[in-house]
Amino acid sequence: MAEPAELGAYRALFAQTGAYDAQVFVRTTLGPLLDHDRERGRGGDLAATVAMYLANAQHHARTCSGLHIHANTLYQRFNRADDLLGEGRRNADRALDIQLALRLHGLARRLA
Repeated sequence: MAEPAELGAYRALFAQTGAYDAQVFVRTTLGPLLDHDRERGRGGDLAATVAMYLANAQHHARTCSGLHIHANTLYQRFNRADDLLGEGRRNADRALDIQLALRLHGLARRLA
């Protein structure tokens, strides 16, 4: 469970007034990706892959190492993520939105 001090700047988004807007942002930004992962249970790992990639400054080798997967597996996951989120996910502004939505989603799950 996340502690309030861990939330930092995100704290305002989880306040009564911002919680709904944050949920809408996450759903709008990540909906198809989260649906894919939920439908596949343990086999759904696209959100974790995209999160690791963005956390590693979009560095392929570090992402593969962190996930313990082969580069071909990473590229297959990226292709599926592109199908779900659109190829625009590679655009810097879109990548920032996705990274923020992934962070909010992760924090919301920890707070639940």
